Formats: sequence, C-alpha cells, structure tokens
Amino acid sequence: MEVLQSIPLTLNERIPHGPELRIPASWDEFLDMLEECEYRIEYDEGEIISFMGYATDEHEGLVSEIIRLLGNLLADSNYRVRGSNLALHIPGFVRKYYNADCAVIQGPSEKVLLRGNMSAVANPILLVEVLSPTNREFDLGRKLKNYQKIPGLQQMDSEGREKYSRVVCASVAHGKVPKAKSSIAMKSFAGRWSGFFFW
Repeated sequence: MEVLQSIPLTLNERIPHGPELRIPASWDEFLDMLEECEYRIEYDEGEIISFMGYATDEHEGLVSEIIRLLGNLLADSNYRVRGSNLALHIPGFVRKYYNADCAVIQGPSEKVLLRGNMSAVANPILLVEVLSPTNREFDLGRKLKNYQKIPGLQQMDSEGREKYSRVVCASVAHGKVPKAKSSIAMKSFAGRWSGFFFW
C-alpha cells in the first residue's frame, strides 16, 4: 500500500502506484476528485481509497454473471439490480462513500445528497462484493462492518471456494421475493465458483 500527497486523476497516472492506494484527503477534495477521476475510488476515515483501476477478466466475469442472474430472477418485480458505480450511503456517516460490485434496491431509491446533483443510495436490500487478493482485507474488514449499519441489510454471509473467487453477500432477511425464488445457486462460466444468496 502506498500513501500519496498528490492525487492522480487518470488511469495512466494511477497504475504505477500498485494495487492499493490511499490518499489523505478532505471530503470536499474527494468529491472534487470523484467528478474527474478515470478510475473507481471510495472514501473512508479521511482517505481516498483505490484498489487498482482495472479488474481481471475473472472478476468482471463473476460480477456480470451475478448481475445477469439477479436481473433475470428479479425481472418484473419491484426490485432493481445495479452495478458498481452506484454510491452507497452508510447511516450515521456523512463522509463515507462505498461502491459494491452489485446492489439490489426494492422500490424507489432513497437518496442522500452528497453535493450538487451527486447522491448516494441509502436503501439497498442486497449488496455483493467479489473479493480479490487486493480488496479482500478491506471489503471483509471496515467495509463489511459499515455495510452492517445499513438497516435493510439483515444477513451477512461470505461464501466461496477459491481465494480469488470469494463473494461477500449482504442480504435482507425479510424480503418479499416469491418462495420459489428464495435462493439462487450461481455458478461461474468457468465452473470454479458457486455461492448462494438467501432472502
């Protein structure tokens, strides 16, 4: 992990700094960077946090398969499936900013204004994180602990078989998904991972 004082905005500026980058910054500096940055960033404990600005084919394959399967399962319902660009609001914290690899929202989004037209969603019922060697410690540590503060998320699970292909799933325990759809078994196209979500 490297800590910088200047903020790289382009992916080419970011790449030389390794898999994990933390930059001490104010909330306003983070929001300024968020509007201009070419890669995904999060904010926690007075730091801008970046895990390498690109993902592997395996990671993206798992994320897209999860989104596709959830989208198919929840089609024609009051649930909406979203990808990793959706900002998440953690109750009790004005200055935390996270993105999950996949989020499911039931009903209208409850939005918390960040600045201008920038907002974060406060009411996801399911969050999915696909873990990799670079983000595993952070996602299973502080980030998971903060996810537990979101009222709609009632159950936290970590499932998987391989060190790379682990998935963290935070789901709602009292959702109204039809009984036949109460669990989803997902298997990656490579056949190397399977995990289960329970509502």
